[in-house]
Amino acid sequence: MTQSELKAETKFGTFPGRTLMGILMAGAGVGLIYALFRTFGATGADFMEALSHSPWQLYAAITVILILNNLVGVLKWRAAIRWLDPAATMPPMLASFEASIFGALFGLLLLPHVTSAAARWLVLKRSGGRGSLAVSTTFYEQVCDLFMLTTAGIAGLVILLFAVGPMIGGLLVVAAFAAALIVMGPIFAAAAALCAGIRRLVPPGRIAGGVGTVAEVLRRLAAAPWRASLTMMSYSALRLALQISHGLAIAFVFAPTAAPTLVAAGVPAGVFAAALPISPSGLGIADWTWGGMLILAGATPVAAAITTLASRVAYVISLSAVGGTVFLARSIRGVLAK
Repeated sequence: MTQSELKAETKFGTFPGRTLMGILMAGAGVGLIYALFRTFGATGADFMEALSHSPWQLYAAITVILILNNLVGVLKWRAAIRWLDPAATMPPMLASFEASIFGALFGLLLLPHVTSAAARWLVLKRSGGRGSLAVSTTFYEQVCDLFMLTTAGIAGLVILLFAVGPMIGGLLVVAAFAAALIVMGPIFAAAAALCAGIRRLVPPGRIAGGVGTVAEVLRRLAAAPWRASLTMMSYSALRLALQISHGLAIAFVFAPTAAPTLVAAGVPAGVFAAALPISPSGLGIADWTWGGMLILAGATPVAAAITTLASRVAYVISLSAVGGTVFLARSIRGVLAK
């Protein structure tokens, strides 16, 4: 799946323009990371020294977590397809996993929200389904993730600020999951009503049609049965648990003075910042957020800065290894099929 394929076979806009925007946003993110290091008193030499002593087992663990996270994402996408369009052709698991990995790889330069939907578009088109279903299902998934991250982030911030015990912290996590599940329907309904009102104010045309489509999708999501909502939120919670495992593994190596419970409590805020469609994978923004959470968890400022960048490096290394393996396996299958 090349960048030219994405441009030719999808309708997500002109990729050269998006690439330029992604590069500019990535540059701003790199600047924020540089400012983070300067503010926290860390240097590039500190980072390279810490990285050179990191064990290979760390990267193996991050790779396993990444694979599991993407597999859960595939299952979650299939659940969204099953609810939004029961008659749709279900894409193959392997092709869906490949799309998830390639979407994440392109998401290192462009916004992951766009690249993920674009990769899924291709999978649906090639499996005989409706490519447009990729947009609505990806939107559904990401909104569920945001609900989960918002409530879990609030719970985590309470745990960090008030240093509550494991029992109270566990209750807060359960309350966060329940709150995310409960507020989904009403918020979807309110957003659908808002979009419907905006559509009436906008002159007929492409924009009005797009707003009307969003309103229709939101109405369907608001009417989702509790089992569908519970399934989607459960997958979101499972993915968040895997992301917390990633944060704990990185902090264990690079920020050993941070309390593991408090590190886990701070991860949702960092993941939420990374999910915001501002820069590729929240570059810079997520790093400042995650660094602040690590300091609250007991890490030194220098260790916090190193840990945030080490987390990104480990992710890129693992994703590149998995992406390269997937690409090689796909190429071998293509040769054998001839």
